[in-house]
Amino acid sequence: MDDWALDELIGYYTIFRKQVSPSLKELLPIDAFQLYAICTRRPHGLQKKWKAKRILEGVYEIGSFTRPIRIILLSQIAQRPKNALWHLFGANESGFEFGDKHYEWHNLKTKQILNDLYDIYLKEGVVMPYTLEDYYREHVDPYIESLPLAVRLKGISPSERLKGISPSERLKGISSSERLKGLSPEEIFEQFSPEMIEKYLSTLKSQKK
Repeated sequence: MDDWALDELIGYYTIFRKQVSPSLKELLPIDAFQLYAICTRRPHGLQKKWKAKRILEGVYEIGSFTRPIRIILLSQIAQRPKNALWHLFGANESGFEFGDKHYEWHNLKTKQILNDLYDIYLKEGVVMPYTLEDYYREHVDPYIESLPLAVRLKGISPSERLKGISPSERLKGISSSERLKGLSPEEIFEQFSPEMIEKYLSTLKSQKK
């Protein structure tokens, strides 16, 4: 976290205030908003550069033009049940174990993703940040590829569903005429045997009668 990140926070706050207010001439009061900046580790020069004031364990406050900004250091906040979710992202083992024990999970699938990500985070040599795309590439995609085509998950793109499926498996149940639809004569002669082409032409003739 740096000066630019805080500038962005203030910018988002001003936009949000305009959006939720009745009108630009009737903005909600400034006191109705609180600004928070959340980071895993202590920013360089927190107290000297930004003249931050310690509010609670792992919680600091710095001034801005209209509203103070609270900075929450996830690796330093107190281990209390109400802070359990924060500790899951605090990048230290004891904090993660505390968060896992005290956070009330509403979706077990989400818990599994966090556990997998934490295991990866601790591996020596892993370059952070580890993105959601990285997770899907290393964990979800191999799982999808291991499934039979008939049970591929809904809600993913056709290209993702077909990963790991051989050309012969993809073409099972597709007639010769369906395979040849949309192909130019050159592509047909390059990709298909004379027998398949003859069968396709016979089908076309029968359809014209």
